[in-house]
Amino acid sequence: MAQKDARVNIELALNSAAIAKASKEDSAIMRQIAIETKRDSSAMKTIALLGMLFLPGTFVAVRKYFGSSMLNDVL
Repeated sequence: MAQKDARVNIELALNSAAIAKASKEDSAIMRQIAIETKRDSSAMKTIALLGMLFLPGTFVAVRKYFGSSMLNDVL
C-alpha cells in the first residue's frame, strides 16, 4: 500500500511539474502579446491624432476648391 501511495505521489509531482512548465511558457507568450498590443495601441493613437488634425482642413479645402454648388448637384 505504501509503494502504491509513493507512485501516486511521484506521478502527481511529475504532472504538477509539467503543468508549471506549461504555465511558465504561456506566461512568456502572454507577456510578448501584451508588449505588441501596447505598441499597436500607440500606433493607433498616432493615426487617430493625425486624422483629427488633417481631416477638418481637408474638408474645408475641398469645399473651397469644388464649391458648394458642385457638391449640391452631386448630392
